[in-house]
Amino acid sequence: MLKLVLRSSIILLLCVVFLAIPVLAQPPSLPHSFYGAVTVNGQPAPIGAQVEVRGAGVRDDVQGNPLSVTELGLYGGPGAFDPKLMAQGDITEDTPLEFYVDGVRAECALPGGEWQTTFPFESGEVTELNLRVGDAPSPVARIFLPLIFRLYMR
Repeated sequence: MLKLVLRSSIILLLCVVFLAIPVLAQPPSLPHSFYGAVTVNGQPAPIGAQVEVRGAGVRDDVQGNPLSVTELGLYGGPGAFDPKLMAQGDITEDTPLEFYVDGVRAECALPGGEWQTTFPFESGEVTELNLRVGDAPSPVARIFLPLIFRLYMR
C-alpha cells in the first residue's frame, strides 16, 4: 500500500511539473528591426560607424546589435535580405528604446516626423527610423560665420 501511495504521488508530482512548464515558459518576443539615415553633426555618418539600440531587456550581444554603417549615411536597408538594427531580447511592448552612434546618444525620427529621444518597442515590426547625433550648423551660421571670419582677419 505504501508503495502504491508513493508511486501515485511521484506520478502526480511529475504531471504537475510537466504541465506547468508550458504555462511558465513564454515564447520570446519577435525583434523590432530598424533601418534608415544616420547623420553626425549634420553630415552623413561615415562607413564603419556603429549604430546600437539599448533599452530594458534589449540584448547587445546578438547579430544586428550593434550594426555597422556600410553605406555612407545609412544603416541597414529596407529589403528583406538587407541587414537591420535589431532590438531583441526579453522586451515588453512599448519599452522606450534609445539609439547610439559610436557610443553617443542619438535622436530618432520617422521620415518627416518630429525628432525624439526614444522610440517604442513593437514586437515583429520593421521601422524606417532616421538617427542624428549633434546638430547641423544652421543656414545662417553657414553663410555668416565665414563672412565674419574674413572681416575679422582683415
